[in-house]
Amino acid sequence: ALAQTAKPAPAAAAAAPMPKDPVKSLLSSAEKVRQQILLPASKALHLIEVLKKDTDGQRNAEAKTVTIKTDQDCEVFIEKIVTVEMPNVMFLSEEMYGKASAEEKRCLIREAMTTTRPVLLVDPLDATRDFRNGGDGYGVMLTLAVQGQVKAAIIRRCTDYSELESHGHAVTYGADDTVRFDGQVLRPLNERPLPEAPNQMRGYAGVEFIDAMRKPGSHPGYPDLSHRFDSISDIWTCSKMTEDLLKGSHHFMIVTPPVDIFDYPAAAAAITKSGGVVRFLDGA
Repeated sequence: ALAQTAKPAPAAAAAAPMPKDPVKSLLSSAEKVRQQILLPASKALHLIEVLKKDTDGQRNAEAKTVTIKTDQDCEVFIEKIVTVEMPNVMFLSEEMYGKASAEEKRCLIREAMTTTRPVLLVDPLDATRDFRNGGDGYGVMLTLAVQGQVKAAIIRRCTDYSELESHGHAVTYGADDTVRFDGQVLRPLNERPLPEAPNQMRGYAGVEFIDAMRKPGSHPGYPDLSHRFDSISDIWTCSKMTEDLLKGSHHFMIVTPPVDIFDYPAAAAAITKSGGVVRFLDGA
């Protein structure tokens, strides 16, 4: 069952080299998904089947239990085009992972962190609910890693119509490059001035953290920051959150457990590699 879930390459397969330009390769894959899956589906939302998925207790917000056929179509399409270029890649995506048992999940994560093959972590449609409701915050998130080290990551907002060469509406990170926003080198976050008054800072936090701030003492493990910040916004989509943070709309990110392994590798890489800080309340 594990082998079917993880879809590993045959043992005899030779190790495949990384793409010459991993960022461009990932962007190209995301653009093909946008053109061939997401744009056509966005014009026929009333026909899309809405499903529920078993999250095995790893997600707490009700919204996170919703999936649609478009999620699955994107996943299948991405796997098909990526494995042509990297036939030996370990392809690990949100929808297939969600179908695995708890023990299979542990085995998959262990293999992803230790294998010498490149590993592609895929959120095929970030912000499923937003997409289904006709919103514009959805995107494709892809992270290419080797033995736990991020080599390339892209967060591609899919409602933008820019050409691929312009990196349109995308946050990218390459291990041999830097963090870019829409193709432009990002000014390091640690070089940007922060507001002198703490109550003028703005940030993103998770659903449960917001609830804890509204009810001081309800979650003893969460710090009470309700008097310090003028705006702590909910994480609606990881792609939108990362984009806003790197543009300067917000100044920090707080992540509450459990953490979605398909959303945060790309976001954390982009933020930390540009001098920012990601805080996980469980100490990770």
